[in-house]
Amino acid sequence: MAEVVYILCTATSILCAVLLFRSYRASRTRLLFWSSLCFMGLAVNNVMLILDLYVVSMDLFYARTLVAKQDWRFEVAKGLTIPEQDRQADIVCFFSVLTHLLHEESYLYLLEAKRVLKPGGKIVASFLDFKIDAHWSVFEDNLKDVGIGEKPLNVFMSADLMQKWAKHLDLEVEAIKDGDEKHILLSQPITFSSGETVEGTSAFGQSLCVLVRKP
Repeated sequence: MAEVVYILCTATSILCAVLLFRSYRASRTRLLFWSSLCFMGLAVNNVMLILDLYVVSMDLFYARTLVAKQDWRFEVAKGLTIPEQDRQADIVCFFSVLTHLLHEESYLYLLEAKRVLKPGGKIVASFLDFKIDAHWSVFEDNLKDVGIGEKPLNVFMSADLMQKWAKHLDLEVEAIKDGDEKHILLSQPITFSSGETVEGTSAFGQSLCVLVRKP
């Protein structure tokens, strides 16, 4: 249904652009000329959207062009699946992924990650934790969004939860790091957009859990 709406919007924009340009040619009113260009821009935007969503993923095309490595593969993961065969991956990363899924969805995604991992392969997942004071502002934003629904879903987890999931998934817990714990070694100083410079070691921000598939 969505693609029909996009096509109709494209057709409408083109029609408006043509009619406005015809009126401009007859009257030479500049406002009509600029209005026709505006609608033509809307038409092009809709065409690009259709191409991106239903023909070829522009985001993936950009990534492939930027990296330009034959041994790198970019694919869209549909649903809670990973487009890879069993026991192929050395590592699966979930950075700010589980934070936006229901617990049941996160568990299924971890199960899928285990499927594609080689024995000894690792899962690295970040998560929001009430234990970390800096994460409280995210919860406050959730409160403000109750009944509005403008913000993305933000779900909190805990180290205990990750350990429980690991037990039921038959995965080993290699490490769990709090979001405010400085455990990342920096090869050089990093300056954030706020102007703050960090060097030596840094915290990740979100808490991290490293799970290992047993041999």
